[in-house]
Amino acid sequence: LKRFGMRPNELILCSITQNTNIFATKELLLPTMKRRLDKPVLRMLKVSTSDALRFGRYITERKNFIQYFDSEYETDALLLTPQLKPLKLCSLTKEFYRIKTAAGLNGHRVCMSMFRHRFITREVITALKEFMSTTGTTRDMMTESATFAILKRVATKTGHANPDSLWAYVAIAWASMDIWDTIDRAIEALQVADEILQDLNELYHNLSRTRFDTLQEASDFV
Repeated sequence: LKRFGMRPNELILCSITQNTNIFATKELLLPTMKRRLDKPVLRMLKVSTSDALRFGRYITERKNFIQYFDSEYETDALLLTPQLKPLKLCSLTKEFYRIKTAAGLNGHRVCMSMFRHRFITREVITALKEFMSTTGTTRDMMTESATFAILKRVATKTGHANPDSLWAYVAIAWASMDIWDTIDRAIEALQVADEILQDLNELYHNLSRTRFDTLQEASDFV
């Protein structure tokens, strides 16, 4: 939700088999659910090496999770229940609000869609900055046609069929631009720190599991 701007129902419908080669492609194929079609439209999103590695580790652990139960049952769903069934949207929503309650945020407007809105806003800000940097254009010089061309590019990442749906984010982006200019480095540092912490937690988990497997093998040998 935070890294890829997915809607909750898109996360539920995300396919494993369509994303098994993420290490080589550095691309994610994600379903887009807002369009009025029988089947979700797939959008391709370029991801960083770090995100590709993290997603790949999840695929590996998901496979180990299934094998642990010695089950032949397989599903293409990204998220599974302890019974190896595809996680339902209602269960994901309930889990999110359980976390919200535990965090003491019941009195605040907090929902999963806020992660997507922030993702889109950041994409618009980044695209505007890149365009102005490469063309030498200032904010006062930005034309409607130039802005719309930027929104068309952002729409390929967000899954919007009509770039016009993104105009509201332009106003938010301009309003946020001055603020973000002063704290971009701080946010990047926090993101790096968050990734390092997660990597350390995963390393600790992997080392603990390796030690357990070694002890188990020694026990079996004895």
